[in-house]
Amino acid sequence: MPLIGLAVFFSSVIPSAAREQVTVHPSASYVHEADAHGGDPLAALCDGKQPAASNDGSIPRFTFWDHKATKEWVQLDFERPTEAASVELYWYDDRPGGGCRVPKSWKLLYKSGYSWEPVADVSSYPIDRNQYNKVTFTPVTTSALRIEVQLQANLSGGILEWKINGKTPKLSTLIREETTNTLEERLKRIDSVVRTFVVRCCMQ
Repeated sequence: MPLIGLAVFFSSVIPSAAREQVTVHPSASYVHEADAHGGDPLAALCDGKQPAASNDGSIPRFTFWDHKATKEWVQLDFERPTEAASVELYWYDDRPGGGCRVPKSWKLLYKSGYSWEPVADVSSYPIDRNQYNKVTFTPVTTSALRIEVQLQANLSGGILEWKINGKTPKLSTLIREETTNTLEERLKRIDSVVRTFVVRCCMQ
């Protein structure tokens, strides 16, 4: 196949976050389960609900509470290798009350093989409140992006929304199924499983 043909072929099979809404599966070093109004806090990272401010308590949120002054990470794994060139983060900061603030610092990494590498040509990593904090970088084709944060002393932190190339990613089917279940429904299923196990043990 001619080189031009190869370029067209690969550009068609590698999705770009700028061209289409990519599918992701979020994960993190730690998740505070009570932050998503009964749903999955990880899903709050890219549920498309736009914050009114950094202390917006009316929408689901992801936080590292009650971890304080620690180094944490949160990442989005792509359904397939994807080209990305920018991210936007809306930090959760519940001042004047509460214990979450914008991080002391943060950086963006991309997965390269089995290792994580920092993205290149980043001018700064903003930590502004009440707005999206956009970072552009040399485009990478990767299977995942990771945010590493250093939390402030005696404080925790979190994220309300994460965009890639100006678009909200689409949650994987697995995460979507999880977010349809409230905490109460999960507890009911656990209770049902335990009861079934006890009954079977008694019958033996």
